[in-house]
Amino acid sequence: ETHITLTGPYLNINNIFINKLKNFAENNSVIMLRACGYNFKQEIFKSFYISIENSPLLKELRRNIYDLNSFDLANNYSPHISLSYGNHEIEEKKELISILPELNIPIRMSKIALVEVDEDIKLWKILESFDLN
Repeated sequence: ETHITLTGPYLNINNIFINKLKNFAENNSVIMLRACGYNFKQEIFKSFYISIENSPLLKELRRNIYDLNSFDLANNYSPHISLSYGNHEIEEKKELISILPELNIPIRMSKIALVEVDEDIKLWKILESFDLN
């Protein structure tokens, strides 16, 4: 499922935080994200992705979730939507960028999920998912 990582990692997730996050989702609206273009790195989890503008609204959303349960808010947050994980040749990535359509429509973020992640992507597990109002 398409996603954008907002926060984490959390070493301890309890029912209090889950209920706070559910309430947060119920009291917050869908937000629109602005795509800044395709990009790539030589990193497994950022191999090929869509860069997302780190807008004031996105920063506020992260800050509000931080207030529910602290995480490393000071890290170098680089919002993105991964299109591919793994090790791919740089030339392949450049070729893909040259043929993909321009990103000129907003991306709708309509839910928040808690996901248990692992180095092996096949082991990722959605623990909870909440629709934004």
